[in-house]
Amino acid sequence: MQFDLIKISALFRSGEFAISPYADRRMQKGGISNELLVEAIGRDNPKIIEKYTYSCLILGWGLPNKPLHAVVALGTVDEEYDTPMLITVYKPDEDEKDRWKDNYAKRK
Repeated sequence: MQFDLIKISALFRSGEFAISPYADRRMQKGGISNELLVEAIGRDNPKIIEKYTYSCLILGWGLPNKPLHAVVALGTVDEEYDTPMLITVYKPDEDEKDRWKDNYAKRK
């Protein structure tokens, strides 16, 4: 599966993405607005930091010095999505286990 960050970012900017119920709950719990999500993934130099079979983990910055991690699916075993699906999103700087290094781009 091709992970085209330019395309993913453009789709988030234009509002062409879906949010899973789980991601919606995480956004509400973490105080992450759609605007913050779009800023982090659609505008502010996002970076794919991990690739999985049908999804990827994206690091973006919604506010200065405020990182955001988003897992975005681009398909399943049976199909490829036209619209990226937000699977989960969180603020890695609030991770009480402090699992990240290299400015939140790599796991410890």
